[in-house]
Amino acid sequence: MGLSLKKPEGVPGKSWPAIIIGLFVAFGGVLFGYDTGTISGIIAMPYWMNLFSTGYVNPQGQHDVSPSQSAAVVSILSAGTFFGALTAAPFGDFMGRRLALIASTCVFIFGVIMQVAATGLQLFLAGRFFAGFGVGLVSALGTSQPL
Repeated sequence: MGLSLKKPEGVPGKSWPAIIIGLFVAFGGVLFGYDTGTISGIIAMPYWMNLFSTGYVNPQGQHDVSPSQSAAVVSILSAGTFFGALTAAPFGDFMGRRLALIASTCVFIFGVIMQVAATGLQLFLAGRFFAGFGVGLVSALGTSQPL
């Protein structure tokens, strides 16, 4: 038995929209795991430490963010995920689940763009929050009733 992308006979509509929406939904878990797993390596990079340093010098003598700022960078993604999951139901009711899933990935992309464009810690933190918000939306919208 192989993977079939054809819809069953007698079912109205096309199958490709359902496949694309399924990929959006499946990607929600990947986004959260990837963002959570890579941040520790990113904040340990000398370039990142120098760029986002707020004047703190770590025990190795390098410019860095303070331990509390580092904790904020790591944890704010989860805060965004929390608020994204809380607002997923009204967001889905307002837009419909399919459009809300697509829009939530756009929110995640917006957060990533903010992080990439950041040259200061505040914008980086805002980007992490919006990326988490998008992940929370995707996660909650994708685990409710069928499309």
